[in-house]
Amino acid sequence: MMTGQADVPMATRALESGAFSFIEKPFRRDELIQRIDVAIEHDVRKRQALEYSFELVKRFQPLAPRDREILNLVVQGRLTKQIAYQLGISQRTVETHRSNMMAKVGADSLAQLVAMMVEVRLVESQIRSRSGINSEKRLWRFTSTVSASTNSRDLS
Repeated sequence: MMTGQADVPMATRALESGAFSFIEKPFRRDELIQRIDVAIEHDVRKRQALEYSFELVKRFQPLAPRDREILNLVVQGRLTKQIAYQLGISQRTVETHRSNMMAKVGADSLAQLVAMMVEVRLVESQIRSRSGINSEKRLWRFTSTVSASTNSRDLS
């Protein structure tokens, strides 16, 4: 925001309303250009992070219900043996599901899979809290719509 008559409350309101920076007149041309450059760089990084987050959400959407069930237990820190016992399946079946999940979402390690899922949950909760989305179906539609504009870009 640029102004000729600034006070602290005005600057505070501007920044809280989304202004990236606050500059008071008179200002040097170089200072204005520098702040604009910094704001553009910040916006580019923020958009890239947002696109990556939505891409992650899209990667996890096709997981089958059993995959999600196992994934939730993996994220909780359960061992393969514990998951197998709890779900009444063999350890090998759990390992197969986990391996297939990692391939579907593009995770190279179990740690990466868990980190990706944590980010997906964070994004989903932010989407729900900001837009009042309660159902998975509406969340899927929202992320599909938002990410449709990024389909032409490779975010991996």
